[in-house]
Amino acid sequence: MDLEKRKEFEDVDSSISWALDAIEILAGNEIIQGTEIGFEPHRTITRAEFIKLIILSNKIEIEETSENIFKDVEKEKWFTQYIETAYKNEIIVGDEKGNFRPNDSISRYEIAVIISRLENMENEEIQLNFSDKDNIPNWAKSGVGFLEEEKIMEGYEDGSFKGEKALTRAEAAVVVFRYLNYLINK
Repeated sequence: MDLEKRKEFEDVDSSISWALDAIEILAGNEIIQGTEIGFEPHRTITRAEFIKLIILSNKIEIEETSENIFKDVEKEKWFTQYIETAYKNEIIVGDEKGNFRPNDSISRYEIAVIISRLENMENEEIQLNFSDKDNIPNWAKSGVGFLEEEKIMEGYEDGSFKGEKALTRAEAAVVVFRYLNYLINK
């Protein structure tokens, strides 16, 4: 990742200074993209958008679309190859009905699990310090713990994690930027 390469967006300014570097550097390195109307930093990121971001940021070789792995992921959609690549690399699984829900927002819990799978940390026992740690589902605990321990995703001012909350595009950019920095310094 070249820290000097940057791409600016009209809707990314000092009002979100906490995410400015992450967005501009990831965009400059063609890891994240804007939309037809800018970057839309306050819009929630979809599950498909986040998977594309993870695949590109980790330089995972894109798989050719070969089959319908999920009932709701059609072959001709822009995100199909990224989702299929993530599935084949054991980064994601579908829901109990065989769907991926590509256009739904992605939760903090789901992001934690995805990143922990990239690091093979999915079943690690890690101490949780969030005030709502008793509410964190078992399937997300190791992922949340890993992100907390490595300061990739932080909690809120009240000490909670609020894992069911969807991430905005700006928040997702910061998480991926921090994860890439973690990889560099690992």
